[in-house]
Amino acid sequence: MRIAFAGIIISWIAPGFTGKYTKHHPIIFSHLLERLTALIIVMFGETIVGIADYFTATSFSIQSILILTTVAALFFTYIVEFDHLINEHQRHETGNLMIYLHYFILSINLREYPHFYK
Repeated sequence: MRIAFAGIIISWIAPGFTGKYTKHHPIIFSHLLERLTALIIVMFGETIVGIADYFTATSFSIQSILILTTVAALFFTYIVEFDHLINEHQRHETGNLMIYLHYFILSINLREYPHFYK
């Protein structure tokens, strides 16, 4: 368990030190953006599945509507920010910042899934 945790931490920190090397081998930014967006869309889909328990005949309430509205607002905010406002034709980018931003989004999203921790 500790080795796995150390591997995750190292994989998060190491790209911060490789910028000068990866500048010489830039990524295809549009491809990275597409892959990260697909991952986040899957996570939002899992969020919808996770909140399905709030939409039963016995538990449906105003809270159910607020939860769905919050998830939808987060999704649309993500799409506007990362799909419409980012220039996907950037050149000479390492993509590290984009990856780190998605770590933050994924960590927030994963906290909402208690079944991932079982």
